[in-house]
Amino acid sequence: MFKQSKLGAKISISVGLILVALLFSAAGAFVYHQSRDMDEGFHKQAKYVLQVLEATHTQAMLNRRDKEDNNPVLDAFNATLDQLSESSKDMTLWLVMGPKVLAFQKKSGSGEIEPPQDEVDHEAMKTGKPVSRLPGDKVFRLTKPVVLGQGAANHKKCLECHGKDMGMRPGEVIGAFSIGLDVMERRAEFKTVSYTAFLIALLVSVAVMIITTGLLKRLAGAPINRMTDVMVKLAAGDLNVDVPDLHREDEIGTMSRAIEIFKAHALERDGIKKALEQSRDQLETRVEERTRALKESTQRQEAILNNAAEGIITADEDGLIETFNPTAERLFGYQEKEVVGRNLAMLMTGPDRDLHDAYIDNYLTTGEGKILGVRERELSARRKDGSFFKFELNVAEFYLGSQRKFMGTIRDITERQKAEEKSRRHAENQQLLQVAAKAANEARIVEVAMETCLVDVCAITGWPIGHAFFVDKEDPDRLVSSGLWYFDDPDRYRTFRQVTEELELKKGDGLPGRVLATGKPLWNKNLAEDPNCLRTPKTGDIGLRSCVTLPVLVSGQVWGVMEFFSDKVEAIDDEILSVMAQIGIQMGQVVERNEALEQLAGAMEGMEIASRAKTEFLASMSHELRTPLNSIIGFSEVIKNEVFGALGNPRYLEYVGDIHGSGQHLLELINDILDVSKIEAGAMELIDEHLDIDGVINDALRVVQGRAEDDQITLSASISVDLPELVADRVRVKQVLLNLLSNAVKFTPSGGAVSVSAFIDEDRSMVVSVTDTGHGIAEEEIQEILEPFTQAKSGHAKRQEGTGLGLYLSKTLMKEHGGTLKIESELGKGTTVTIRFPKSRIMGYLEEAATAEAS
Repeated sequence: MFKQSKLGAKISISVGLILVALLFSAAGAFVYHQSRDMDEGFHKQAKYVLQVLEATHTQAMLNRRDKEDNNPVLDAFNATLDQLSESSKDMTLWLVMGPKVLAFQKKSGSGEIEPPQDEVDHEAMKTGKPVSRLPGDKVFRLTKPVVLGQGAANHKKCLECHGKDMGMRPGEVIGAFSIGLDVMERRAEFKTVSYTAFLIALLVSVAVMIITTGLLKRLAGAPINRMTDVMVKLAAGDLNVDVPDLHREDEIGTMSRAIEIFKAHALERDGIKKALEQSRDQLETRVEERTRALKESTQRQEAILNNAAEGIITADEDGLIETFNPTAERLFGYQEKEVVGRNLAMLMTGPDRDLHDAYIDNYLTTGEGKILGVRERELSARRKDGSFFKFELNVAEFYLGSQRKFMGTIRDITERQKAEEKSRRHAENQQLLQVAAKAANEARIVEVAMETCLVDVCAITGWPIGHAFFVDKEDPDRLVSSGLWYFDDPDRYRTFRQVTEELELKKGDGLPGRVLATGKPLWNKNLAEDPNCLRTPKTGDIGLRSCVTLPVLVSGQVWGVMEFFSDKVEAIDDEILSVMAQIGIQMGQVVERNEALEQLAGAMEGMEIASRAKTEFLASMSHELRTPLNSIIGFSEVIKNEVFGALGNPRYLEYVGDIHGSGQHLLELINDILDVSKIEAGAMELIDEHLDIDGVINDALRVVQGRAEDDQITLSASISVDLPELVADRVRVKQVLLNLLSNAVKFTPSGGAVSVSAFIDEDRSMVVSVTDTGHGIAEEEIQEILEPFTQAKSGHAKRQEGTGLGLYLSKTLMKEHGGTLKIESELGKGTTVTIRFPKSRIMGYLEEAATAEAS
């Protein structure tokens, strides 16, 4: 409330309070002095009485004649005490004996024992000094101790009496004189006077405060309030206010005139202010426009920096990083705050890292630099995690004011280099294929082709060793060294060659043995970590680190193994593995070509044999054709000439049947010959359809049943239930079965048996077997009878009719179906011919394969 009052009121209140404080201070000082004077009076009175008492006691004790005179003296002294107490009702006196005096009195049996009575006595006896105290408003206490050897107790008699009889020494308290003054009445009077003084001071203060406040308000408060109102209005911008009290000659007048001058200046400043405000508004508009443009420019630059595909780093001329955009953060793995203020060398590798500062100094001095000033230089950088990456650096120099700065644009070229490396490797791999193909095409024998390939592959890849194994001809599960090598340093690898050529490798032994077992190329990226590497323990560390091994395949079988060694740990490269596999195939093709040449030579020899067979065939055909033709001509002449009379004779029907049978036989001969021609010309085409094998078997059985019955041969069939459908050429399958059944019936003696069985084998192929109880076939003739125009000679008394094409056609037709034909026979026990259709022609398997492919 006081803070919110006007200045005049504050001054009046403050002055009044000061006067009140002064009056109350004066009253307090008066009361204090009165209280002190009263206490000093109490003390003086008590001290005086005790001095009188001490002098009286000392005189009495010194005047006694001997120890026996002690009691009368004390009695006289006590009487004096009583008189003093009775003479003043507000005073009480008593003696206090010290500890040794009390002990002596008790010992002597004296009844005069006066111990300390209160705390004042105890304190005085303890300290040996006078103690005064006013415990309350009623009694003033003073106790003065008597010390042996001091004051009145320094007398010879005192020393002798107390020292000799009581065992006291100088400085010990003999006893004390105590007085108690009743001050209650005087204290009450003092309080009355004090209250009166304070009441008068209060009344005077109120009167003075009222008078002072009125005067100050009239003389200073009102004018100050008027000045305050004026200044408030001026401060609020009201420059039309009138300033009062300009005529006064005192300080108020001076203040008014000063305010009037301030008002004039304010009016002048107001005009200036308005002009300044107008200028300020215009300036602020321009500043806002410039700020907005600057902000947009800054945002544009930040957007470019933050979204740039390249890392952008700026640094000062000392090489200390100043900015680090988000792409740079992503490339190096550092946050901007982690690198700002640090040297660019932290991002570099190799000698560039150690010599960075020297590069900058050289560039600043000469204008030439290894990195600075060189555009699009490829370098290697270090990430936060310690890893490295390749980048392309473009450095530009610019100035901010007078400060030289550098800006580096960084483009990660890791992927580009990977692509270039991939392209280089691809070109290298294509070159490998080309040199392998060239070696395969130009070499006349496989050894020359493989040796050329070893040299060329090592030359292109930089591998120091190339070597080839051959599969042992006597043991296909064993590899032997071919003796074909390439070394870039023969002396260095002499021990390795010796160990390799002495090594016997079985399937699964070492990397070559594993390739022999799997038929696939293998890559060992670190020989030191391969426990199956058999040569390393024998050769020691000769610097070989990785190896690629590839099979040489001939008709899908491993014919040989080629191996190449590198002196570096090289990661597995699937493309090179694929290329190596192709090289192995090309080397295998050389082998196949050589084998084909050998087969061609054999074929030439076979052609001569075939020519002889052709002659035999023509001789056989002339007989086979002449016999039915003679029958046809002879029977037809009998019918023509009506030898047996008119044509209605029943014997003519028998001859007509013979003519028909002979014609059918000729047709079969011609069809067999035509089928052989088609097969040899590659013109045989199968017409596949879904067929039930049991139906085809039954049809074939019905065809041969007549002849079997004529020869008393038993026919039987054992066909599994629920056989799946077969996808095959119905006509050709029936032709095969008829050939097999006809042969079985033909070569089985009377009373024998022929049986047919059909079932699905464990490998899901369909098996059909024809078994007879005929004479059988010698083992050495089995392969011969599968050739055209050939019949078995063993087991038969005479040559049977036929061209010898049936089994050959059957085997060839099964091959066209992707199947096989197999003959098992034993002389005197019969023969079993088995045909097998692959699972790819069985409906159940085809449906599963189609479902798997669709999924």
